[in-house]
Amino acid sequence: MVTPGQIALGILAALCFLGITFHLTRRRLISERISLLWLGVSLALLAPAVFPAPVFRVAEALGFKVTSNAIFTFAVLVLLAFNLFVTTRLSVLDQRLRRLAQDQALGTMDRGSSPTPARPAAEPGDA
Repeated sequence: MVTPGQIALGILAALCFLGITFHLTRRRLISERISLLWLGVSLALLAPAVFPAPVFRVAEALGFKVTSNAIFTFAVLVLLAFNLFVTTRLSVLDQRLRRLAQDQALGTMDRGSSPTPARPAAEPGDA
């Protein structure tokens, strides 16, 4: 069914993914919350690479004719769930940013001064 070379390739790919996740977390390029999710994905990739027989049984029990179809279906579902998670987090941050900008604008208006631009506007004669 599965050759030792395929198992080795699966293990290597999962370990590389795990290493990249640790590297990105250590350099603080992804948050700890997201890194926990990606670490879970890495371990979920490693488990079937080491023990492929349960994957075949689950795919057969669910009615898939080809095991790779089951794997791709579950991968798409995981990516859709992650996309929904990231979208909700982005919406929350967008609302917080809008509220902060509104509070800043109201605070500036209360002081009676005009808001200061981020950088001075260019004069028409400047080149």
